Amino acid sequence: MSLCAMPVILVPKKDGTWRMCTNYRTINNITIRYRNPIPRLNDLLDELHDSKLFSKIDLKIRYYQIRVRERDEWKTTFKTKFGLYEWLAMPFGLTNSPFMRLMNHFLRSLIGNREVTFLGFVVGFHGVKVDEEKVKAIQDWLTPKTVRELKKVGFKWDESQERTFQSLKEKLAQAPILALPDFSKSFELECDASSVGIGVMIVQEGHPIAYFSKNLKGSQLNYSTYDRELYALVKA
Repeated sequence: MSLCAMPVILVPKKDGTWRMCTNYRTINNITIRYRNPIPRLNDLLDELHDSKLFSKIDLKIRYYQIRVRERDEWKTTFKTKFGLYEWLAMPFGLTNSPFMRLMNHFLRSLIGNREVTFLGFVVGFHGVKVDEEKVKAIQDWLTPKTVRELKKVGFKWDESQERTFQSLKEKLAQAPILALPDFSKSFELECDASSVGIGVMIVQEGHPIAYFSKNLKGSQLNYSTYDRELYALVKA
């Protein structure tokens, strides 16, 4: 017998194999949660100023490399038709699993590379730029040619639209490198507004740090020029 016996379910994986998952909701509901929030991407990038070397580490079956504390194995008990079993390594699904805390503690001193691909961005001492794989997807975007494809566009496609389309692809593929912010120095905020939208750019020593834009809707379209530019400043 066990004080804690949780059900299991098999989930199909893309390669045709199966992943065994344990439903720990019952024990999670009576567990006091640690406060270890997942950091925001923008906050992570902001912390990289003045860095020269970077690391990206992917651990295979990473949870299974951490031993469950002795005498706590019973908390991981799961039931099958063959009987009750306990995990000796850390399973997926338990609240307060210490994986992220351990990684933040042990891996912070590792020496890395001049740049790494991180969450869709290439991060290095030069700053932040878009991953080339994403740029290639834009460059390979084909002009609509069939009647069905043209119907999806919703407007007439002639030479003018084709030039604009190719120009947009070129601009997107040549997106500027964003500098890493230095919070010991001042920032410049550049705002602009048109009749249909607003745009903002944060600059430091002439280098772009971040961009923001937004369409105007409803009553916002009736704002005066001063109000639209003030609205851009507020949203920034």
